[in-house]
Amino acid sequence: LGAVTPLGGLGMILGWMWLAVVYLRGR
Repeated sequence: LGAVTPLGGLGMILGWMWLAVVYLRGR
């Protein structure tokens, strides 16, 4: 689990960044 948690956190950060890019492009 110690190796999975950082990957999950990185995935969540990338997910939020992707949502921000899509939101800015949609405006």
